[in-house]
Amino acid sequence: MERITFYMFHITLAFIILLDFFVRGSKFIFVSLILLVVILLLNYYCSKNEKSKWKIDKKQEALVEVLNATCMMALIVISYLLGGRSQHGLNPTGYVIWILYLLILGKFFKDYKKNTQE
Repeated sequence: MERITFYMFHITLAFIILLDFFVRGSKFIFVSLILLVVILLLNYYCSKNEKSKWKIDKKQEALVEVLNATCMMALIVISYLLGGRSQHGLNPTGYVIWILYLLILGKFFKDYKKNTQE
């Protein structure tokens, strides 16, 4: 169940990013954010339950983290290149989003290197 909520969270987040880039003044973003919070709470509840907990080792966890960040960054860049403009500052022309992405990549390489040495 935790795996399903994990995928639901990322699909909803991608949908919110697309709405942010291509739909102006939409109330769908608010509804989508509420759905996102509900999915996060469901994921939290499922992660506490040992029966439905997603078993993944540290090496794969680091790989999933960087893959998620890369997919979201690619979605933002592609949306920008297709002519969309973010209403909330997610444009790839800003340096803050790239610094955050590089921090995630740095954490991945640090964790991956530590886990391959063990």
